[in-house]
Amino acid sequence: MDGDGDAAPRIVGPSQSPRRFARTVAGNTRAPFEIVWRSLAANAIRRSLVNEIYDVEGVVRVVLAGTPTRRLEMGEGDIDPISFAALQGAARWIFLEGPDAELRHTLLTSELAREWRDGEAFAAGLQNRLPTAQESAGLTYRAHVQQSSKDTIKSLSELRKTLAEEMGKVTQQTRDLTAGLWRDVAVAVVTISFRYSMDATKAATQGSAYALIFVLVAAYIVTSQAVTVRSNRAFLGVAEGARALWRQKGYAYLSDDEFNALAGTPLSRARGIYDRVEFTANCVAGVVAVGLIISAGWEIGLWHALNSRLVELYQCYIGMR
Repeated sequence: MDGDGDAAPRIVGPSQSPRRFARTVAGNTRAPFEIVWRSLAANAIRRSLVNEIYDVEGVVRVVLAGTPTRRLEMGEGDIDPISFAALQGAARWIFLEGPDAELRHTLLTSELAREWRDGEAFAAGLQNRLPTAQESAGLTYRAHVQQSSKDTIKSLSELRKTLAEEMGKVTQQTRDLTAGLWRDVAVAVVTISFRYSMDATKAATQGSAYALIFVLVAAYIVTSQAVTVRSNRAFLGVAEGARALWRQKGYAYLSDDEFNALAGTPLSRARGIYDRVEFTANCVAGVVAVGLIISAGWEIGLWHALNSRLVELYQCYIGMR
């Protein structure tokens, strides 16, 4: 039996057969055996989101015109409700949004080409790359509509370049902070190592000198860390002020959410990383400085004298009782 009769149909895959609910009573017209149009529609939409389609020895391949141009195998891809909704949204945005369908198609395929970093088949990789590519294409298209000039489209590229420069500056500040910290720690370690590697007799006669050296090194570490942190914060403050100015003057056509998605959020995350590194560096520098001060007190017998005094006071207290 070919399954077209009136017997109870099977349940195929995760969805149930429409014939279970729409039975044929008379004639040859029947409900479909299974839901297939979502898969057919997904394949049709995928073929509409490329620039060229061609066959090579029976294998369907596609071209995404961008920088660089991508030549990919079409392949097969799974389709779920979420990815199918994304495909429908992309097709609706390109072909039903109004005029300039060619421009929207060009922008999306260009963004897809930029997002494609490997040779993964188009159908399999589209669902992971389409949302990001459509968001970037949508921002570029809105910039074009509002400004109606190529200069505005170019401004988004300049924004990305400026963002990369700003991220590089914050990263460099973080590296400079950590490099300065490890330099100061190395100075402290060398000083302490030199002191405790000396002969005990010589060291005992030079306790006051080493105590002074320890205090000076501690002061150097605290001062160096304070100057580095202060200069970094001043630089970051100037950068934030300049960023607010060019956001207002050069990218006013972007909404706050769009600007934050492109630049604000990445820069905030980079600043958050710097703040955490700065806090850690301050803690390390403080611990090292306190350790040096304690070592200085030990060299001049301060802690021994303090301990003796506390013992005397305790004995007096016991005697009074």
